[in-house]
Amino acid sequence: MKKAAVFLFLFCSWIFVSLQAQTAPPSQEAEAVQTDAFSPQEMKDARPEPPSYEAAFFKMILALLLLLFVVFFVIWGIRRLGRARMGFLKEVKHIRIVERRPLSPKTSLYLIETGKRRVLVAESQLEIKALTTEELKESSQET
Repeated sequence: MKKAAVFLFLFCSWIFVSLQAQTAPPSQEAEAVQTDAFSPQEMKDARPEPPSYEAAFFKMILALLLLLFVVFFVIWGIRRLGRARMGFLKEVKHIRIVERRPLSPKTSLYLIETGKRRVLVAESQLEIKALTTEELKESSQET
């Protein structure tokens, strides 16, 4: 993946530099030679060539590719960073839902384990209430 990214970056850089060289204005010496070669009458008759939009088109395509390349790697980096954070959070578990039993569509009982304690909790539409608390012994604790 890294090799492909480096290759794509170098390829896009090469295209950009070659397009810059094509669109660079001619040097002053070349202008002096050109103005000496034509008489004033020929210069009046000579019409300027229409501008070439090929270089602008290639620059636009290059900018689009570069932008897509950057967006792809930003999204890839965010996903990778998100997974790393989520993995870190998953390792540390202090609270665990051992069991859930629905009593009705809007009420449930939960058996929650926190450290060395188990708590029976009732959840309804209006409130959440701890019903009983039980201390766990070392041998009966599930891991």
